[in-house]
Amino acid sequence: MVAGFCVFISSSLWGQCQIIHRSGSGDFNQSVCIGTAIIPIVYDVGVNVTDVSVSQDGFPPGITGSFEDLNNTYTISGIPTASDSFTYLLTTACTTGSATASGTIT
Repeated sequence: MVAGFCVFISSSLWGQCQIIHRSGSGDFNQSVCIGTAIIPIVYDVGVNVTDVSVSQDGFPPGITGSFEDLNNTYTISGIPTASDSFTYLLTTACTTGSATASGTIT
């Protein structure tokens, strides 16, 4: 079974609340077999971001996201243990607004 990975990014605010895919990190579109790690996908987030939340379906079992405020990054990584369609929305939180990145893992 294959889990495909697609990420579509849109940002409502640039700078302080942004969320931008880091060049050189895992590709937006990854297809991996269950039990095989995805290449970590890293987003750079704005300096005023205090949190990144995940809504909608979230990630498949085995895939997680972690926010590191000291490095201003959000990383999606892991080893999928199930195959299905998971739609998620990443939303930054900061004092001046928010920005989003969305995608589907199938």
